[in-house]
Amino acid sequence: MSQMVKMWTLLFLTLALVACPVQSQAGTYLTTYLGYDYFKVPATGQMSSANVKVTCERAGYVTPCSGDRNCHFSSDDCVQTGLTRCSSYPMNEVSQVLCGRYPLQCPAFDGVYIFMANWRSGSACGVENGDMCMTGNNYNNRFAFCARDVHVCSSAPCQNGATCQDGANSLTCRCAPGYTGLHCETNIDECSSDPCQNGAVCQDGVNSFTCQCVPGYTGTLCETDIDECASSPCLGGGTCVDHVNGYSCVCPKGRLGDKCETVPYVDGCLLFSSDAVSYPKASQECQTRGGHLVDVKEAELQRLIADSIPTGSDVSPWIGLKLSPGVMTYADGTSVSGQLQWSASEPTTSCELCAYLDSTDNHRAKTDSCTERHNYVCKSDPKPCQRNICYNNGVCSTCFNDSYSVCSCPDGYQGDLCNIDIDECSSNPCQNGGTCNNGVNSYVCHCTIGYGGTNCQTDLDLCAQVACPFNWQCQDQGNHFICLAGTIRLAKPYSCSSASCPDGMYCREEGPASFSCRAG
Repeated sequence: MSQMVKMWTLLFLTLALVACPVQSQAGTYLTTYLGYDYFKVPATGQMSSANVKVTCERAGYVTPCSGDRNCHFSSDDCVQTGLTRCSSYPMNEVSQVLCGRYPLQCPAFDGVYIFMANWRSGSACGVENGDMCMTGNNYNNRFAFCARDVHVCSSAPCQNGATCQDGANSLTCRCAPGYTGLHCETNIDECSSDPCQNGAVCQDGVNSFTCQCVPGYTGTLCETDIDECASSPCLGGGTCVDHVNGYSCVCPKGRLGDKCETVPYVDGCLLFSSDAVSYPKASQECQTRGGHLVDVKEAELQRLIADSIPTGSDVSPWIGLKLSPGVMTYADGTSVSGQLQWSASEPTTSCELCAYLDSTDNHRAKTDSCTERHNYVCKSDPKPCQRNICYNNGVCSTCFNDSYSVCSCPDGYQGDLCNIDIDECSSNPCQNGGTCNNGVNSYVCHCTIGYGGTNCQTDLDLCAQVACPFNWQCQDQGNHFICLAGTIRLAKPYSCSSASCPDGMYCREEGPASFSCRAG
């Protein structure tokens, strides 16, 4: 069977919308001053200027300088955002907007440190408990002073084709389908939910995934077991059993092969094709298999072929008979047989034609152009098997280049290998309670008393086989007999003894002057 791999793509028609309010981004929003939003962002570790810069950049912000370009604590490692106080109350402009006071007097600035280039061994300057410009190297895990351009869309922060929208102290990234994240930087893994079934491999795409099915499955999620029986591959009335990526055929009696395509008979094997081809192609196919188009020379063979094609089928197969003007010959070169049954007005010998058995006319022979397409029947002569696989003295033969082995069973055995002893008792041949013992191609009935014959069909006259004592009268009752004293007067009632009845029967007193013998 050919293996099929189906790949299906599922597109998600979704639109990811990522809004970035300032307050919901990293850190806490302080205020806006001269076109920049300011934040205090939690930092980890020593509050050095380098750590302040790293913390701001990791949060997606810039690191503001404490003064303008003339400030000796400014450098290329910070950004000019409009602050000018340098070392004299740095961050003062922002605290004035937020609190109206110096940073050391504004509670929101407690623990906040600003970048200061070349200051106190790399320390940042911060506010601690009302004191200004505390040395950051002496403090850990405080807040970095960070900024962001109010017009952040101008820096194109949104990625992967997302649309950026400015808002009040916020930006919004409208992600293209298939992306998510603050800046739409993450490709959504549509395979994360393991959507593919039955061992399929999931391949993630942009807003899509692909299920690469293992052979035998199909569907968007590889959820469907392909029904290999849907094409009705079994021939000759065979029953198809579907499997994963395959099928098997349960053949009726008298059929062989993976598709029940072969019919063994006394003169060899017949192989019925499942496809329709031209006559030359059919002839070649039969030769390739080690046979030839069947030469239908006997009415019995024609009938066997017809009976091997299921009732209602439209199969009209080629046979090994070709007609040229004035000449009709079989594949083996012999002339046409007089036993071949033809359709009315056939055969015609005016053209070069080929013969087939017409399903619409009880499979009588008919002619057609040799280029037409029909199913065909091949025949192979039998030859002995190299190794006898048959049991119970069955005769083994092969056909079609040893593709098929056939056992001819002796009487009393059946099965593909002659391994089944036919139970001749299965038809219950023994009558009148007889017991059947099976033999090889035979049976024996053990009859109950009073019956005889091969099948215990004969009601025996028991009185003809026994004699009652004292010349008493014998009455046959079928499966037993009674002895009657009749008019003889007895001195005392009769008592049964071991001598009263034949072997295998027991005596029963029926009254003072009679007894019966019955099967024991």
